[in-house]
Amino acid sequence: MNKITRIISTVILTLTALLSVYEFMKALIWSFDTLLLGSKALRSVMLWFLAGGVAYYLVFGLVWRKYRNLIHTTIHEWLHAFMCMIMFRDVVSVQSTSDQGGVMYHRGDANIFIALAPYTLPILTYLTLIIASVMPSAVKWPYILVGFTFFLHMHAFKRQTRLDQPDLQESGIYRSVVFIATFLPMNIAICLYALKTTLWAGIGTYFASVWSDISGLVVNLFA
Repeated sequence: MNKITRIISTVILTLTALLSVYEFMKALIWSFDTLLLGSKALRSVMLWFLAGGVAYYLVFGLVWRKYRNLIHTTIHEWLHAFMCMIMFRDVVSVQSTSDQGGVMYHRGDANIFIALAPYTLPILTYLTLIIASVMPSAVKWPYILVGFTFFLHMHAFKRQTRLDQPDLQESGIYRSVVFIATFLPMNIAICLYALKTTLWAGIGTYFASVWSDISGLVVNLFA
């Protein structure tokens, strides 16, 4: 029974990963269109966002380069811990180093959500988007923090995601790749759409697009 459940869940994840990547491409195209052809206000937000990315690479690529691994590892392990707390697991300890990696100990069974949270959930970007969302619409500077944390997550993802990574091996390489391909593009797309107005509007835009595409596909298949 467990094997059948695992196969079914893998098939579902594969299909949702394909949909998620498609939605991500739509969000990316929207972002480029906005940057080139959007309103002045939206272009301003995009430029602040990109300036945050430049600031990240200046800070951790030039000035504080020696602290980069420690920052990446610390955020990685605390994301494991955060997901443990969400799933009512007891976190025992969190350890991180600049050159020996890190580890998070907890009580209770692990699962793929705990194991792969650091690869798929840009939690700091969501926090900064909440800040930006509650600020007056004329205030654009918080989006530099959104860009900074977004590019921090993407750089950490690039450096930490490997097929020999224990997190991926414990969850199964194929399931891990499909899981990441499902949730990372989804979160990136939501973050990009959130630049338009607010985080909650970005979430609504993403899932409205998903529903529209799924319903359109069903209608075309059975028309």
